Amino acid sequence: MSWFNKTKASPSKSNIRPLPKEGNKRNNAKFHSRLWWTGLLFCLTFLILPEWQLPSQLLSVGNICPKDIKAPFDFSVEDKTTTILRQNEAVQKVLPIYDFDSNSAKTMANIRLLFGSKTAFYNENIKDLSKLPNASSERSSFDPANQDTANPATVKLSQLTPKERWKLLSQQLNLDISFNSFLVWEEAVFDQAVLQAVNSLIRLTVRKGVIQSKDFLLAEKVKTITQRDLQTKREYRIDDINQFLDMNEAKEYIKNVAKTKLSMDKGLTQLVLEIALHTIQPNLFFNKSATEERKIQAKEDVEPVFFQIKKGEMIIREGERVKVDQLAKYNELINLKKHHALPLMIPGFVFLVLLLMYLMRIYLRKFCPSLDKKQFQLLIVILLANLIVTKLFSFIASMLSLATPDIGLQAYYSAIPFAMGALLVALLVNAQLGVVFSVVVTIFSGLQLGFEFDFFLISLLGGVGAVYGVSKQQSRTAILRAGLLVSCINLAVIIPFALIKGRIFSLDVLFDCLGGIAGGLIAAIIASAALPLLESLFKVTTDIRLLELSSLNQPLLKQLALEAPGTYHHSIVVGSLAEAAAEAVDAKPLLSRIGAFYHDIGKISKAEYFIENDPDADARHKKLSPNMSGLIIISHVKEGLELANQYKLPPSIADVIRQHHGTSLMRYFYFKAKKQETPLKIVNENDFCYLGPKPQTKEIGIIMLADAVEATSRTVTEPTPARLSGMVRKVINDIYRAGQLDECALTLRDLNLIAESFVRILTSVFHSRIDYPDIKQAGIKRDKIWKSKSRIGSGV
Repeated sequence: MSWFNKTKASPSKSNIRPLPKEGNKRNNAKFHSRLWWTGLLFCLTFLILPEWQLPSQLLSVGNICPKDIKAPFDFSVEDKTTTILRQNEAVQKVLPIYDFDSNSAKTMANIRLLFGSKTAFYNENIKDLSKLPNASSERSSFDPANQDTANPATVKLSQLTPKERWKLLSQQLNLDISFNSFLVWEEAVFDQAVLQAVNSLIRLTVRKGVIQSKDFLLAEKVKTITQRDLQTKREYRIDDINQFLDMNEAKEYIKNVAKTKLSMDKGLTQLVLEIALHTIQPNLFFNKSATEERKIQAKEDVEPVFFQIKKGEMIIREGERVKVDQLAKYNELINLKKHHALPLMIPGFVFLVLLLMYLMRIYLRKFCPSLDKKQFQLLIVILLANLIVTKLFSFIASMLSLATPDIGLQAYYSAIPFAMGALLVALLVNAQLGVVFSVVVTIFSGLQLGFEFDFFLISLLGGVGAVYGVSKQQSRTAILRAGLLVSCINLAVIIPFALIKGRIFSLDVLFDCLGGIAGGLIAAIIASAALPLLESLFKVTTDIRLLELSSLNQPLLKQLALEAPGTYHHSIVVGSLAEAAAEAVDAKPLLSRIGAFYHDIGKISKAEYFIENDPDADARHKKLSPNMSGLIIISHVKEGLELANQYKLPPSIADVIRQHHGTSLMRYFYFKAKKQETPLKIVNENDFCYLGPKPQTKEIGIIMLADAVEATSRTVTEPTPARLSGMVRKVINDIYRAGQLDECALTLRDLNLIAESFVRILTSVFHSRIDYPDIKQAGIKRDKIWKSKSRIGSGV
């Protein structure tokens, strides 16, 4: 039952059906493709964001500015110096705040408490005689009759002497008065007059303001304060701090007032004076927290001072020492660009990157249809690496220019290896894409560095020169020569610009030229280091690697020449045929030749079973069944792949080994098996076919044709040009009709050109030679023969 019938026989409650697996795969592929392109877009956008001159932390006061810095737009800069001065002035104007307590009720309450404690004091009995003051010499003899009978351990105050009671009062009531005043206080009857007298002295004093000490005001040179009344919450500006009294002045003031104002007898006056002096306290206190709050508020109330910078105004000139005000302008410009311009810049750069990516995609589809997915990924990796290197070198250049004020930033920028990516693309893909890649990198680098035209030309022309330098070279030293060519191109750009700017005789031009030379060499060094890594990661075979494999000193070719000399000679001839044919059809000649060298290396293990290596190979096969002979012949492909893996041959060479026979039929052993076929033993054609696959590239298709043509050419009895041409076209036609060339890009026109090149090479190989007569028959001495032969030439 088909899938459709099954789904119809079991109806679902929902009309929504799951997508087939192929549909899911396509959707997943689209999703991953979009995700990949989005990631690439953001990476490129981030890398091409310009540095905006220099990072702000790299400039400081006193440094030499490495380049001119102009204002790209109007903006305001805070004059921090003036603002700080105004803030300090505002803070200095804040007066110290002193809280003034004009109410003396608390002090009078303490006085009333003192007088009120008198009764409690005299009613108290002393329980511990050891606590009595040491005044027993003046105490009357103790009368046991006065002892408290209820508690014999207690003593009444009446039993103590006056001095003992005075000292005891001083301890318990903390009343520091003289002994005479104590006697007055002890004998006097508390009345309103005494209380009013003390209150009058206290009020007169505290109204003037009593401060603990004026030392702080004098040390801080404070002449004016703000007095804040705690009762009325009103504030007063006090310009003369001398009107306040410290504690010493307050006590002197009380003494003077007592002498002039009190009209009591001498004893009461002294008592009132001593009580007032004892109870007077400061009522004017410095409020530090309120003062600090006022200073902070005054600082915040100061408006910042700004000055305007116009578009195009020079902020710092190249070679000028950075000043404080210039650094403030520059830092403000950096902050404005980061916080205000960046949100607008990013969409613009995203649009530019999208446009460039779209144009690249159109170009690759139109003019590079053979570019596969792996090669495209390689291009993207090289592009990202080139932009990262450019960004890193520009940052290092900025730092070095500050560390070496005598060398300008332009000299370090000239050393940036712009041509690195173009070199790698030309080596790993092709020269045409290398030139296009150079243009793309130049645009992106221009966005990074702010589109300075001289660096734009250095990047573009240097990249094109790098591609030219390696396009026709076929050794690893070609990379270094290409780097030297890039250095020369850099000089050819730097010197004319120096002439245009009129600075050809300045020392800066010398540094710029040295930087340009270094730029080409650094590009070559980085490309040389990255080339083997990229070859390994992306399985790419460069012409340089192929040339290394073409050396006859390669261990595998040596082994092939020693153990299978016929196959070795056959491979060399096939290589010559394939190289000529590849040049005729615009394929890769070097890959075709080197691939032909290694296409039959699998014959090394069983070389004696192949007729080109051993004339007795036919006799060996007669002893074997056709199927066994076919397995031995087919196995040389598998053996070749194992050797390729063992000797780490490039994937392109391994593909030649795997595909050079395609799925063709071994006709000789197949027909031999057919002759031995019986009804019980049916011959299967697939048992005599190579496993394939069919050739996938032009180069492998050419090698397949060259292999067959070279082998067949050995059977031509009289190899005249006409017979060779007929043989070549017949072999090519047979392979074409068998469908072995269906999966490679060879056209009928290509096959005709290939045939013509094969005939030309084979005709030169099988050219006729002079039939030299026998020496004895000719009657000529041997030494004369050698002389005449040297004159004719050994190649005739």
